[in-house]
Amino acid sequence: MQITAKKKFGQNFLKDEYYLKQIIESMPDNDNLVLEIGPGLGDLTGKLLTKKAVVAVEVDTDLISNLKSKFKDELENGRFRLLHADILSVWDEAISFAPKLDMIANLPYYIATNIVLRAIKDERIENILVMVQKEVAEKFCATPKSSDFGAISVICDAMCQRGIALELPPSAFQPAPKVFSSVLQLSKRKNPLIDKARYGDFESFLKHSFSAPRKTLLKNLSSAYDKGLLVAAFEKLNISLTIRPHELSTELFVKLFTDIRSFN
Repeated sequence: MQITAKKKFGQNFLKDEYYLKQIIESMPDNDNLVLEIGPGLGDLTGKLLTKKAVVAVEVDTDLISNLKSKFKDELENGRFRLLHADILSVWDEAISFAPKLDMIANLPYYIATNIVLRAIKDERIENILVMVQKEVAEKFCATPKSSDFGAISVICDAMCQRGIALELPPSAFQPAPKVFSSVLQLSKRKNPLIDKARYGDFESFLKHSFSAPRKTLLKNLSSAYDKGLLVAAFEKLNISLTIRPHELSTELFVKLFTDIRSFN
């Protein structure tokens, strides 16, 4: 059966051997189980299985049949597990096979940001090595004062060591996408700047912080917090009252959040 990429699933199959090998060479050196989301035709899957055990999640019924046939032996001996589902609906099941996992995948672009954020939040995922749209990778890795710096950048920096391992042209895929791609490489910090219990509140704080990027951080936060308390926290941390959200470092965002929470 000939398999055609489906637009509704954001399918662009990575076929270039050079880049497939580069991803394998960028893998973390550990014994963690690999979580692959959207294995597609199995080109990356096959290379991953030469190194580690893999649990893969694929939503496309046509691709499931192909993967079961291609990796029949690995499925039988337990080195490969395959779930037919949308990853966000079976997340806990997918990562239940081992206490620690590394997520390595060519992610569907339309859902990539949500998947990466979910993996960053989940303590069971230790490393993330994923193909995403170049602009998405740049947002996750952006630094203060750059145009791409936003809430995603702060969350990622607070929880992970960040980097871009590779950049890929459209020609590396079949069919070729209209955009360039990057391999985003994240390793969880041993001591994250935000602990799990405060993650949701920190997300909400950042949503308010970047609600209007051209306005001052103080004005944005004043829509959700008492302005007098904010001014006191800004002055305590030597933060200018006219600073804009993209100008503040991750460390200062965390300190400001911590001070504001202590007032409430």
